[in-house]
Amino acid sequence: MSLVMFLLIVIQICQTLTESNYTEYRYLFCEKPTRHSTGSLYYISYLYYLSKYYELLDTVFVSLKGKLQGYGGFAVYHHTTVLIMSYLWLSQTQSLQFTGVLANTCVHIVMYYYYYLTALGKTVWWKRYITLFQVVEFIYSFFALIPYLYYMFNGYHCAGFLALLFNSVFNITLLIYFVRLYRRGNKKHSQ
Repeated sequence: MSLVMFLLIVIQICQTLTESNYTEYRYLFCEKPTRHSTGSLYYISYLYYLSKYYELLDTVFVSLKGKLQGYGGFAVYHHTTVLIMSYLWLSQTQSLQFTGVLANTCVHIVMYYYYYLTALGKTVWWKRYITLFQVVEFIYSFFALIPYLYYMFNGYHCAGFLALLFNSVFNITLLIYFVRLYRRGNKKHSQ
């Protein structure tokens, strides 16, 4: 599902840029407040939102089986909050939602490929780099704020400020968690 959403959003962003009156990438970073959550890009965001129900239920069941060994509470927090966050993206026509879907589905493609390989019993040498990739995703989310803030401070009104604020605080918690997880993994790897 992540691969399909990733490809759909890449295709749709490219198509929207070539067919619309937007002569710049501004709508990716600063959506108009008068815009409603309609159209192909929003449909993909809606699919993303629906996929978060599956991920949350999957996490709860795996956690109840005791297979998350110490990560269950965080995983439930993460997937519950992502569900709320993606709902806010749609309900507030949040700026940056398309770049968020793009980055997150890209990370999930790599993660699910890793899960697939391990389910086949294969040893994956690049496992620790998945966590680093997640750290890069959250750092990217803060860099994506730069054009948003630029537009806001230069007279443009961008949609979904409160959702973006919620998203930023949530991403800070994820960044801290995944940096710690990566450091812990590096300590184990170096021993």
